[in-house]
Amino acid sequence: NREEENIKIGEEIDAIKKIKFNNVDFSYDNKNKILTKINIEANKGDKIALIGKTGCGKTSLVNLICRFYDLSSGEILINEKDYKNYSLESLRSKIGYIMQNVVIFDGTILDNINYVNNDVSREEIINICKKLKIHDKIINFARVMVEDPEIIILDEATASLSYKSEMLIRNAIDEITKNKISFIIAHRLSTIKECSQILYLDKGK
Repeated sequence: NREEENIKIGEEIDAIKKIKFNNVDFSYDNKNKILTKINIEANKGDKIALIGKTGCGKTSLVNLICRFYDLSSGEILINEKDYKNYSLESLRSKIGYIMQNVVIFDGTILDNINYVNNDVSREEIINICKKLKIHDKIINFARVMVEDPEIIILDEATASLSYKSEMLIRNAIDEITKNKISFIIAHRLSTIKECSQILYLDKGK
């Protein structure tokens, strides 16, 4: 029953160079804190790994980047400016979010990959798929490459894969995170060992 968000109000974001969390607190119900005093700084090219037990606040943290929820206190800055100044449309157009389970719509694989950016040609999409060298995760990763966002979020994107399959998509992860700001939620060391920072969350801290 909530009113629909007006996603167009606010400024356009230029190329994203930095994201900064300043003493961010978050609660779903204004009583129980999910995140407490989170301070993170990520610059273009950084890969930030988020690890910790189930329920420690990893997904809540990346959902705040997308502004699926508002902070309880503190601030998130993009390019040194409060990210609430930017329109939701502009912010979310800069984010590629890969989850463990992908939603597939009616239509061809090409339609599913190309649903965000219709300006990309069939030939470019085929080249992207060849570059990624993957098969069973092709839609999830190729969608993000076609969208070409500046912030990448991988939320347990390799969790359902065997170790052998994960090794096959390491190339895809390297490709889509190149020259981006990336937040990678994962349990396996093999997925996160190349990250520039590894942040361990425990009960939201």
